[in-house]
Amino acid sequence: MRPLNANMTHPPGEEEYNDPRRFLMKSIELAIDGMHCNGCVQRVSDALKKIPGVLPEKVELGKARLQVAEGQEPAVLAALDNIGFDARIAQPG
Repeated sequence: MRPLNANMTHPPGEEEYNDPRRFLMKSIELAIDGMHCNGCVQRVSDALKKIPGVLPEKVELGKARLQVAEGQEPAVLAALDNIGFDARIAQPG
């Protein structure tokens, strides 16, 4: 992996993190059931990259959570269902 330069906050190739729209959107947390390993995280990340306009935040293995912009939840929930994961909007707390 190449080192980050002064203008980058994320590794090269992750252009969605440089999109200024992500700072203007309200974020929704989704809970993902059945995500147990880094392979699962990769499958989820790969599925999300295929959804036009979705700017996913970090997929968290330890908490089995994912942050997405408000309004993107229906497409994300459908994509997760298609790859075999049960997901729902996480309850606060």
